[in-house]
Amino acid sequence: MPQPFQIDVSRDVAADVWIAQSSEVPGLAIEANDLVSLDDRLQQIVPELLEANGCAVGPTTRWTYLLRLSA
Repeated sequence: MPQPFQIDVSRDVAADVWIAQSSEVPGLAIEANDLVSLDDRLQQIVPELLEANGCAVGPTTRWTYLLRLSA
């Protein structure tokens, strides 16, 4: 099984949004008001971006979230 793509998720407290970015998914830089909404958007956009960048996308395509929190 292929390695999952890593997506970095962090909180922008000043803007009151969650941000997702990934060097492994070119073009990925999105934000949402909450983690559920962010996940919903990622479920749609990650496969589209991977296909647009020439990656084969299928039922075994996976990604993981690395959540970064700071006080």
